[in-house]
Amino acid sequence: MKKTALLPVLILLIAGFSSSLTEKKKNLSRTVSRITQLYINRVSSLDSFLQTYPLYFYDSSFSIREKKYEELSFYFRQSAGFIIYFEPNLYYSKLTGPFQFHKNDKKGFYNGLPDAWLFQGPIGNEPDSMLSKYFTRQDTLNQREFINQAVFSYRKALHDSKYGDHLKSMNESVLFDALRIEIFRISTIDIANSDFIIEEAAIPGLNGSMDSWLLFAGELASELPDSQIELKKKMGNFICRD
Repeated sequence: MKKTALLPVLILLIAGFSSSLTEKKKNLSRTVSRITQLYINRVSSLDSFLQTYPLYFYDSSFSIREKKYEELSFYFRQSAGFIIYFEPNLYYSKLTGPFQFHKNDKKGFYNGLPDAWLFQGPIGNEPDSMLSKYFTRQDTLNQREFINQAVFSYRKALHDSKYGDHLKSMNESVLFDALRIEIFRISTIDIANSDFIIEEAAIPGLNGSMDSWLLFAGELASELPDSQIELKKKMGNFICRD
C-alpha cells in the first residue's frame, strides 16, 4: 500500500517521458519489445498457476488454500492490464465484472454461477471447520468440479483474448496510452477492490497490478534523457521501495 501514496509521481513519469519523446524522437521499439515479452511471460505464469490451482481443493489445509487464492489474485492482476486495454468486453464478460446469474452446464447450485466466482466467491475457500460440519462429500466434489471448469474457462478466455496479436502491433503511443489508463484504473478500481469484491483479494490483487506497472514503467524510465534525470531518480527510488 505504501507505493500507492506516490501514484501522482507515476502519472507524472508517463506524461514527462511522453513529452521527452516529442523532443528527442527517440526510437523505443526495442523497449516496447522488451515490455511485450515481459507481459507475455506474466500471462504464461498465470496460465501455469491456473493449471495447478485445482490440485489444492480439497487436498490441503485452509491456510494453504487461502494462500493459493491470494497468489491467484496476484498473478491475475499481474496479467490483466493489457487484456483490459485491448479486450475490455471479454475481460468484463469472461474474467470478472458484476455478478450475474447465467445458465450453464454446471450441476445443482453451481448451475447459475459465473466462472468469475473463482475470484468473487471464492469457491473452495471455506474454513476446514465449516467443511467438516456443513459440507457433504458430494458438496466438495461439486465445488471441485466448479473450480476445474472455471479454471478451464479462464484459460480459454486468456487464449481468446489474442493478447499476443495485439502486442505485435503495439507501438510507443499505444504503450503510453495503455500505461496511462492502467495507472488511473489502479488508483480507482483496484484500490477500491471493485472487480474482486472479496477482501482477501484486495491487497494481493493491488500488489499484482502495481508490480507489473512498475516493471513496465521501469523499462521506460531507463530510456529517459538527461533532461529528465531527476524524474528518473525518483522513479528508480520508487521502484526500489518495499
